[in-house]
Amino acid sequence: MVDEKENGCSSLDGHKREILEIKLRHLENDYHVIRNDYENTTKNYLEILKNLEKNVAERTKQVEQIQCFLEQKGIELQVMIDASPAMIFYKDRNLRYIRVNRMFYEQLPFTYNEIIGKTDEQLFSNSQYFNTQCDKRVLATGKPVLGQEEILSTITGDRFFQVDRIPYTDVNQNIIGLIGFSLDVTEQKHAQQALQDREQELELKRKNLEEVHTALKVLLKKREEDKAEHEERVVANIKGLVMPFVEKLKKTKMEAIQKAYVDIIESNLFNILSPFPNRLTSQFLHLTPSEIQIANLIKDGHTTKEVAQLLNLSNRTVDVHRENIRKKIGIHNKKINLRSYLLSLK
Repeated sequence: MVDEKENGCSSLDGHKREILEIKLRHLENDYHVIRNDYENTTKNYLEILKNLEKNVAERTKQVEQIQCFLEQKGIELQVMIDASPAMIFYKDRNLRYIRVNRMFYEQLPFTYNEIIGKTDEQLFSNSQYFNTQCDKRVLATGKPVLGQEEILSTITGDRFFQVDRIPYTDVNQNIIGLIGFSLDVTEQKHAQQALQDREQELELKRKNLEEVHTALKVLLKKREEDKAEHEERVVANIKGLVMPFVEKLKKTKMEAIQKAYVDIIESNLFNILSPFPNRLTSQFLHLTPSEIQIANLIKDGHTTKEVAQLLNLSNRTVDVHRENIRKKIGIHNKKINLRSYLLSLK
């Protein structure tokens, strides 16, 4: 009985041992699988870390290159805008300055670093500064505001500027600020004002000249009227006070030479009443008084001999005067009768 129990126990222990051995082998297999998985995982993880470190290093190098490129482009951009005669500024959406050119800060009592990050209100206090309402309009509408004439307080005093503003956008076309270009037009403004003043002065002078011209026209008209009135009075006086006595004188007994003188007096009086002497002197101002006197006698039909006797000259002297008269009135060496030509001047 005891032996059977012992045999039974031995059989049970052997069975348990086999089960344990099987489990142990399974555990060993699981351990090897897990160990292999761990080693593979660790190896893969290390490979991933190595690749990640390599990628990070490459990306870091790329970022550094990009930063270096951007810095270089920023320097080039600053050099270009510094070369501009205009005052150039960049503002963010809060209207703080994020970049300005040399012309901008050299016109103001601030350094570059004192300007960056500040607004106009912070910088200029009660002084004149650019119109921030135009800045806000650009940011609100996304449209440029061009050609605004504004006043800015600079180190040389208040100056006139023509300001253009355009929106500043990112790669997605979102408005992130604005760019301004301000050109000093003070000298042009002064020149324009001087031109306007000059034009007003010239306009005033023109009006004064018109008034003077009108006054001269009135004076000339009055002079012509006075002249006509004087001529009428002279003609009336000669006809009423002189000619009657000349007629009476002609009826008296006179010698031939006296009669000739009376005829000359009468002829000259008629000439005074006619336009001939005036036309002769106006057309031929270069005739001497003697030549005009001889031309008058020739016109009246007197011969050279008669003219010589009347003027107490020699015939040769009269001929010389006749020749000079022909030259001066433009009929020298022409087949034109002197008396006929003088009569045509009436």
